[in-house]
Amino acid sequence: MSGLCGHKKLTVAVRRDFLCGGRAEEEDSREKEEAYFAARERAEFYAGIWGAPLVTLTAQRPARPDELIVEFSEEGVALLADGMRNQGDFERFLGRLRPGCWEREMLIKAARFRKKEQTAEPLSESPGKDKERPRPNGLRALDATAGMGEDALILAAAGFTVELAEQDPIIHLLLEDSITRAREGEEIYLRQLVSGMRLLEGNSIPWMRAAQPGYWDLIYLDPMFPERKKSALVKKKFQLLHYLERPATDEQELLQAALSARPKKIVIKRPLKGPDLGGQRPSYRIRGKAIRYDVIVPSHCSDRGEGV
Repeated sequence: MSGLCGHKKLTVAVRRDFLCGGRAEEEDSREKEEAYFAARERAEFYAGIWGAPLVTLTAQRPARPDELIVEFSEEGVALLADGMRNQGDFERFLGRLRPGCWEREMLIKAARFRKKEQTAEPLSESPGKDKERPRPNGLRALDATAGMGEDALILAAAGFTVELAEQDPIIHLLLEDSITRAREGEEIYLRQLVSGMRLLEGNSIPWMRAAQPGYWDLIYLDPMFPERKKSALVKKKFQLLHYLERPATDEQELLQAALSARPKKIVIKRPLKGPDLGGQRPSYRIRGKAIRYDVIVPSHCSDRGEGV
Protein backbone atom coordinates (compact mmCIF):
# COMPACT_ATOMS: atom_id res chain seq x y z
CA MET A 1 0.00 0.00 0.00
CA SER A 2 2.78 2.44 0.79
CA GLY A 3 4.05 2.24 -2.79
CA LEU A 4 0.81 3.76 -4.06
CA CYS A 5 1.15 6.92 -2.00
CA GLY A 6 4.37 8.41 -3.33
CA HIS A 7 6.27 10.32 -0.66
CA LYS A 8 3.23 10.54 1.61
CA LYS A 9 2.76 8.23 4.57
CA LEU A 10 -0.65 6.55 4.52
CA THR A 11 -2.50 7.11 7.78
CA VAL A 12 -5.99 5.98 8.76
CA ALA A 13 -7.83 8.41 11.01
CA VAL A 14 -11.11 8.77 12.81
CA ARG A 15 -12.32 12.32 13.33
CA ARG A 16 -13.58 13.40 16.72
CA ASP A 17 -14.67 17.01 16.73
CA PHE A 18 -17.23 17.16 19.53
CA LEU A 19 -17.27 17.20 23.31
CA CYS A 20 -19.53 14.97 25.36
CA GLY A 21 -21.34 16.34 28.37
CA GLY A 22 -23.92 18.96 29.21
CA ARG A 23 -27.46 17.97 30.11
CA ALA A 24 -29.09 20.08 27.42
CA GLU A 25 -27.16 18.23 24.71
CA GLU A 26 -27.02 14.82 26.38
CA GLU A 27 -29.09 12.99 23.75
CA ASP A 28 -27.26 14.61 20.84
CA SER A 29 -23.92 13.80 22.44
CA ARG A 30 -24.95 10.18 22.88
CA GLU A 31 -25.82 9.86 19.17
CA LYS A 32 -22.54 11.46 18.17
CA GLU A 33 -20.66 9.18 20.53
CA GLU A 34 -22.27 6.13 18.92
CA ALA A 35 -21.45 7.47 15.45
CA TYR A 36 -17.86 8.06 16.51
CA PHE A 37 -17.38 4.50 17.75
CA ALA A 38 -18.99 3.10 14.58
CA ALA A 39 -16.57 5.17 12.47
CA ARG A 40 -13.66 4.07 14.68
CA GLU A 41 -14.57 0.42 14.21
CA ARG A 42 -14.41 0.85 10.43
CA ALA A 43 -11.15 2.77 10.71
CA GLU A 44 -9.59 0.02 12.81
CA PHE A 45 -10.65 -2.58 10.25
CA TYR A 46 -9.02 -0.79 7.30
CA ALA A 47 -5.93 0.19 9.28
CA GLY A 48 -5.42 -3.51 9.95
CA ILE A 49 -5.90 -4.47 6.30
CA TRP A 50 -3.54 -1.78 5.00
CA GLY A 51 -0.99 -2.01 7.80
CA ALA A 52 -1.35 1.72 8.41
CA PRO A 53 -1.19 3.64 11.70
CA LEU A 54 -4.51 4.69 13.24
CA VAL A 55 -4.87 8.17 14.75
CA THR A 56 -7.68 10.32 16.09
CA LEU A 57 -7.96 13.75 14.51
CA THR A 58 -8.93 16.60 16.81
CA ALA A 59 -8.25 20.31 17.02
CA GLN A 60 -5.18 19.44 19.05
CA ARG A 61 -4.06 16.72 16.63
CA PRO A 62 -4.80 17.94 13.07
CA ALA A 63 -3.69 16.32 9.81
CA ARG A 64 0.05 16.67 9.19
CA PRO A 65 1.69 17.75 5.90
CA ASP A 66 3.54 14.46 5.43
CA GLU A 67 0.38 12.34 5.81
CA LEU A 68 -2.08 11.03 3.24
CA ILE A 69 -5.09 10.40 5.45
CA VAL A 70 -8.13 8.20 4.92
CA GLU A 71 -10.55 9.77 7.36
CA PHE A 72 -13.61 8.07 8.85
CA SER A 73 -16.34 10.08 10.53
CA GLU A 74 -20.11 10.20 10.93
CA GLU A 75 -20.14 12.04 7.58
CA GLY A 76 -18.51 9.13 5.74
CA VAL A 77 -15.05 8.54 4.29
CA ALA A 78 -12.73 11.27 2.98
CA LEU A 79 -9.18 11.58 1.66
CA LEU A 80 -6.96 14.35 3.10
CA ALA A 81 -3.52 15.71 2.19
CA ASP A 82 -1.78 19.07 1.81
CA GLY A 83 -4.77 20.95 3.19
CA MET A 84 -7.08 19.41 0.57
CA ARG A 85 -10.07 17.19 1.17
CA ASN A 86 -11.76 14.81 -1.27
CA GLN A 87 -15.06 13.17 -0.42
CA GLY A 88 -17.53 11.83 -2.93
CA ASP A 89 -20.75 13.82 -3.11
CA PHE A 90 -23.13 12.81 -5.87
CA GLU A 91 -25.70 15.43 -4.86
CA ARG A 92 -23.56 18.25 -6.19
CA PHE A 93 -23.95 16.79 -9.71
CA LEU A 94 -27.75 16.76 -9.65
CA GLY A 95 -27.92 19.90 -11.78
CA ARG A 96 -26.15 18.05 -14.61
CA LEU A 97 -28.31 14.94 -14.18
CA ARG A 98 -31.78 16.41 -14.49
CA PRO A 99 -33.77 15.58 -17.64
CA GLY A 100 -32.93 18.17 -20.26
CA CYS A 101 -29.41 18.53 -18.89
CA TRP A 102 -27.76 15.13 -19.14
CA GLU A 103 -28.61 14.97 -22.86
CA ARG A 104 -26.07 17.75 -23.46
CA GLU A 105 -23.18 15.83 -21.90
CA MET A 106 -20.46 14.88 -24.37
CA LEU A 107 -20.26 11.42 -22.82
CA ILE A 108 -23.92 10.78 -23.59
CA LYS A 109 -23.45 11.94 -27.18
CA ALA A 110 -20.61 9.44 -27.51
CA ALA A 111 -22.55 6.65 -25.75
CA ARG A 112 -25.75 7.16 -27.76
CA PHE A 113 -27.24 4.17 -29.57
CA ARG A 114 -29.72 4.06 -32.38
CA LYS A 115 -33.26 4.36 -31.11
CA LYS A 116 -34.24 0.91 -32.34
CA GLU A 117 -31.56 -0.61 -30.11
CA GLN A 118 -32.17 1.52 -27.04
CA THR A 119 -34.82 -0.14 -24.90
CA ALA A 120 -33.87 1.78 -21.75
CA GLU A 121 -35.76 4.91 -20.77
CA PRO A 122 -34.31 7.75 -18.70
CA LEU A 123 -35.61 7.82 -15.14
CA SER A 124 -38.08 10.56 -14.32
CA GLU A 125 -37.22 12.94 -11.52
CA SER A 126 -40.84 12.89 -10.37
CA PRO A 127 -40.89 11.20 -6.95
CA GLY A 128 -44.62 10.52 -7.10
CA LYS A 129 -44.39 8.69 -10.41
CA ASP A 130 -41.21 6.68 -9.98
CA LYS A 131 -40.68 6.19 -6.25
CA GLU A 132 -41.60 2.49 -6.40
CA ARG A 133 -41.12 1.83 -10.13
CA PRO A 134 -38.46 -0.80 -10.88
CA ARG A 135 -35.54 0.26 -13.03
CA PRO A 136 -36.17 -0.49 -16.74
CA ASN A 137 -34.38 -3.46 -18.29
CA GLY A 138 -32.31 -1.60 -20.83
CA LEU A 139 -28.75 -1.11 -21.91
CA ARG A 140 -25.89 -2.31 -19.73
CA ALA A 141 -22.66 -0.38 -19.32
CA LEU A 142 -19.35 -1.10 -17.63
CA ASP A 143 -17.32 1.82 -16.33
CA ALA A 144 -14.02 -0.05 -16.33
CA THR A 145 -12.00 2.76 -14.72
CA ALA A 146 -14.62 4.22 -12.41
CA GLY A 147 -12.60 6.62 -10.25
CA MET A 148 -15.11 8.58 -8.15
CA GLY A 149 -18.06 7.42 -10.27
CA GLU A 150 -19.14 10.76 -11.74
CA ASP A 151 -19.32 9.55 -15.34
CA ALA A 152 -21.11 6.37 -14.29
CA LEU A 153 -23.75 8.56 -12.65
CA ILE A 154 -24.27 10.42 -15.94
CA LEU A 155 -24.72 7.09 -17.75
CA ALA A 156 -27.23 6.04 -15.08
CA ALA A 157 -29.21 9.26 -15.66
CA ALA A 158 -29.43 8.33 -19.35
CA GLY A 159 -31.01 4.99 -18.45
CA PHE A 160 -28.02 2.67 -18.42
CA THR A 161 -27.62 0.02 -15.78
CA VAL A 162 -23.98 0.58 -14.83
CA GLU A 163 -21.37 -1.67 -13.27
CA LEU A 164 -18.28 0.09 -11.93
CA ALA A 165 -14.78 -1.29 -11.44
CA GLU A 166 -12.03 0.60 -9.58
CA GLN A 167 -8.76 -1.15 -8.81
CA ASP A 168 -7.28 1.24 -6.24
CA PRO A 169 -8.54 0.10 -2.81
CA ILE A 170 -8.76 3.60 -1.33
CA ILE A 171 -10.58 5.14 -4.30
CA HIS A 172 -12.82 2.05 -4.33
CA LEU A 173 -13.67 2.72 -0.67
CA LEU A 174 -14.45 6.40 -1.36
CA LEU A 175 -16.68 5.39 -4.27
CA GLU A 176 -18.46 2.73 -2.22
CA ASP A 177 -19.10 5.29 0.51
CA SER A 178 -20.53 7.78 -2.02
CA ILE A 179 -22.93 5.20 -3.40
CA THR A 180 -24.02 4.08 0.08
CA ARG A 181 -24.71 7.64 1.25
CA ALA A 182 -26.67 8.35 -1.93
CA ARG A 183 -28.78 5.23 -1.44
CA GLU A 184 -29.57 6.24 2.13
CA GLY A 185 -30.08 9.94 1.41
CA GLU A 186 -33.27 11.97 1.13
CA GLU A 187 -32.91 12.85 -2.58
CA ILE A 188 -35.31 10.41 -4.29
CA TYR A 189 -34.07 11.02 -7.83
CA LEU A 190 -30.49 10.31 -6.75
CA ARG A 191 -31.60 7.13 -5.01
CA GLN A 192 -33.16 6.03 -8.28
CA LEU A 193 -29.94 6.64 -10.16
CA VAL A 194 -27.65 4.74 -7.80
CA SER A 195 -30.12 1.85 -7.60
CA GLY A 196 -28.92 0.94 -11.09
CA MET A 197 -25.22 1.05 -10.15
CA ARG A 198 -23.22 -1.97 -8.92
CA LEU A 199 -19.63 -1.79 -7.73
CA LEU A 200 -17.24 -4.56 -8.77
CA GLU A 201 -14.14 -5.54 -6.81
CA GLY A 202 -10.66 -4.95 -8.20
CA ASN A 203 -9.19 -4.45 -11.67
CA SER A 204 -11.69 -4.50 -14.53
CA ILE A 205 -9.44 -6.48 -16.91
CA PRO A 206 -10.25 -9.93 -15.40
CA TRP A 207 -13.95 -9.02 -15.32
CA MET A 208 -13.95 -8.10 -19.03
CA ARG A 209 -12.00 -11.21 -20.00
CA ALA A 210 -14.39 -13.48 -18.08
CA ALA A 211 -17.62 -11.81 -19.22
CA GLN A 212 -20.05 -13.48 -21.54
CA PRO A 213 -19.60 -11.87 -24.99
CA GLY A 214 -22.01 -9.00 -25.42
CA TYR A 215 -22.98 -8.88 -21.73
CA TRP A 216 -22.31 -5.13 -21.75
CA ASP A 217 -23.68 -2.98 -24.54
CA LEU A 218 -21.18 -0.25 -23.70
CA ILE A 219 -17.75 -0.27 -22.08
CA TYR A 220 -16.40 3.07 -20.92
CA LEU A 221 -12.67 3.62 -20.42
CA ASP A 222 -11.24 6.67 -18.71
CA PRO A 223 -7.63 5.83 -17.86
CA MET A 224 -5.98 8.62 -15.93
CA PHE A 225 -4.35 11.07 -18.32
CA PRO A 226 -0.54 11.31 -18.41
CA GLU A 227 0.74 13.89 -15.94
CA ARG A 228 0.72 17.43 -17.27
CA LYS A 229 3.81 19.62 -16.97
CA LYS A 230 1.79 22.42 -15.38
CA SER A 231 0.23 21.15 -12.17
CA ALA A 232 -2.16 24.12 -12.13
CA LEU A 233 -4.02 22.46 -14.98
CA VAL A 234 -4.97 19.55 -12.75
CA LYS A 235 -8.09 20.25 -10.74
CA LYS A 236 -7.65 20.12 -6.99
CA LYS A 237 -10.08 17.27 -6.54
CA PHE A 238 -7.86 15.11 -8.77
CA GLN A 239 -4.56 16.09 -7.18
CA LEU A 240 -5.24 13.85 -4.20
CA LEU A 241 -6.10 10.91 -6.43
CA HIS A 242 -2.72 11.25 -8.15
CA TYR A 243 -1.11 10.23 -4.85
CA LEU A 244 -2.91 6.91 -5.16
CA GLU A 245 -3.29 6.03 -8.80
CA ARG A 246 -0.83 6.84 -11.55
CA PRO A 247 -1.66 7.21 -15.26
CA ALA A 248 -2.36 3.86 -16.92
CA THR A 249 0.65 1.93 -18.21
CA ASP A 250 -1.29 -1.10 -19.44
CA GLU A 251 -3.38 0.73 -22.04
CA GLN A 252 -3.01 -1.99 -24.68
CA GLU A 253 -4.07 -4.70 -22.22
CA LEU A 254 -7.03 -2.62 -21.05
CA LEU A 255 -8.25 -2.01 -24.60
CA GLN A 256 -7.81 -5.63 -25.67
CA ALA A 257 -9.76 -6.82 -22.63
CA ALA A 258 -12.58 -4.43 -23.54
CA LEU A 259 -12.62 -5.69 -27.12
CA SER A 260 -12.66 -9.30 -25.91
CA ALA A 261 -15.93 -8.63 -24.05
CA ARG A 262 -17.52 -7.85 -27.46
CA PRO A 263 -19.68 -4.84 -26.51
CA LYS A 264 -21.59 -2.91 -29.14
CA LYS A 265 -19.51 0.17 -28.40
CA ILE A 266 -16.39 1.23 -26.50
CA VAL A 267 -16.12 4.88 -25.44
CA ILE A 268 -12.70 6.22 -24.38
CA LYS A 269 -12.02 9.56 -22.70
CA ARG A 270 -8.78 11.18 -23.89
CA PRO A 271 -6.95 14.51 -23.73
CA LEU A 272 -7.92 16.60 -26.75
CA LYS A 273 -4.49 16.23 -28.37
CA GLY A 274 -3.53 12.95 -26.71
CA PRO A 275 -2.64 9.75 -28.59
CA ASP A 276 -5.17 7.04 -29.36
CA LEU A 277 -5.53 4.52 -26.55
CA GLY A 278 -3.38 1.50 -27.31
CA GLY A 279 -2.57 3.02 -30.71
CA GLN A 280 -5.96 2.00 -32.12
CA ARG A 281 -7.76 4.51 -34.30
CA PRO A 282 -11.40 4.94 -33.24
CA SER A 283 -14.43 4.66 -35.48
CA TYR A 284 -15.25 8.31 -34.76
CA ARG A 285 -14.61 11.04 -32.20
CA ILE A 286 -16.63 13.55 -30.18
CA ARG A 287 -14.45 16.60 -29.51
CA GLY A 288 -14.73 19.26 -26.81
CA LYS A 289 -12.51 22.18 -25.78
CA ALA A 290 -10.15 20.20 -23.54
CA ILE A 291 -11.06 16.54 -23.97
CA ARG A 292 -12.46 14.21 -26.57
CA TYR A 293 -14.30 10.90 -26.60
CA ASP A 294 -13.02 8.25 -28.97
CA VAL A 295 -15.67 5.72 -29.95
CA ILE A 296 -14.80 2.24 -31.18
CA VAL A 297 -17.56 0.25 -32.82
CA PRO A 298 -16.22 -3.31 -33.08
CA SER A 299 -16.43 -5.04 -36.43
CA HIS A 300 -19.13 -7.45 -35.25
CA CYS A 301 -21.53 -4.49 -34.79
CA SER A 302 -23.23 -2.57 -37.56
CA ASP A 303 -24.15 0.52 -35.53
CA ARG A 304 -21.78 3.35 -36.45
CA GLY A 305 -23.28 5.72 -33.90
CA GLU A 306 -24.87 9.10 -34.38
CA GLY A 307 -21.84 11.35 -34.11
CA VAL A 308 -18.58 11.81 -35.95
